Amino acid sequence: SLHCSWGVVSTGGWTTIDDSNAYIMSDVPNSWFSTTNKNTDVADVYLLGHGFNYRQALQDYTNLAGKPPLIRRQMLGAWFTRWFDYGNYDVEQLIGLFEQYQIPLDVLVLDMNWHTKNDWTGFSFDRE
Repeated sequence: SLHCSWGVVSTGGWTTIDDSNAYIMSDVPNSWFSTTNKNTDVADVYLLGHGFNYRQALQDYTNLAGKPPLIRRQMLGAWFTRWFDYGNYDVEQLIGLFEQYQIPLDVLVLDMNWHTKNDWTGFSFDRE
């Protein structure tokens, strides 16, 4: 079987989108969708008949579903991460190496050693 069974464009010139099991609009003010109620009793199917105009098929889908969000620009750049017990001096030296070799550094992840060691919560900073 194919690894991808659905797509917006089709060599048949049409496709359907079954949105029947999606969450429904919410009754709660300032909330778009219900987080608990799914559509259970109504068929919600879209038919996109695009022929062989694949660009128009993608445009029609974008008009229907909205533009996909883009990742932040720095996500495309250089990342550095290492599980190491960095101190201030170590970080300054590391950044100095990136500057010395003229390597752009967009994201520096100092990994997990900033957590307390025996009682991890989400944001348990080790102050020692």
